[in-house]
Amino acid sequence: MLLCLCLWAAVWCEASPKYTVFEELSGFKEAWPPSAEKIEVYRPEEGKCSFGAYVSSPGEQDIEVFDGPGGNVISLLPPAPDDPDLIMITVTGFRGEWLSAEIYDGREVWLRCGVVEATLRNYGPGDSSELRAGPGRKFAALGDIYGDESVTILGGEGKWALIKYAEEGKEEVIGWTDSENLCWHPYTTCP
Repeated sequence: MLLCLCLWAAVWCEASPKYTVFEELSGFKEAWPPSAEKIEVYRPEEGKCSFGAYVSSPGEQDIEVFDGPGGNVISLLPPAPDDPDLIMITVTGFRGEWLSAEIYDGREVWLRCGVVEATLRNYGPGDSSELRAGPGRKFAALGDIYGDESVTILGGEGKWALIKYAEEGKEEVIGWTDSENLCWHPYTTCP
């Protein structure tokens, strides 16, 4: 009996791979089971919140800072400074396509939504951030975003962030995630 077991184990080990490769998960995976109807995402016109993010300029241009939504330019932020504190902000609210934020010198300013981002804290294999239809767990689940992907901040309510995620070759996804899922540092991971 022992001889049979040893022979079986030897044959099984030869047929099995010597190591397992973990596939890196990234991107958006819809909630399961899928809803029979399209879930509408809660999109208020304005809100108050408090969470960290950073400003980002894909065109490597200075980022304009305004005194109000659609107001006057009062300052410029560099696109990728040596000192990340210059572009790390606290998002404090939003109105339409504008975000209010506290910047490095303590001023309360306004920025266009498209220039404020965060990275998801999904650092380990299989880690994900849940996306909901509104700011809280009582709202329907839309799915999960896997990987430490960058997301655009569109607004927020309380400690929840309204985000947009665009995966290459797929339709963009808009939903809410707990701000605990966000990393506000542009150059490194968050604790």
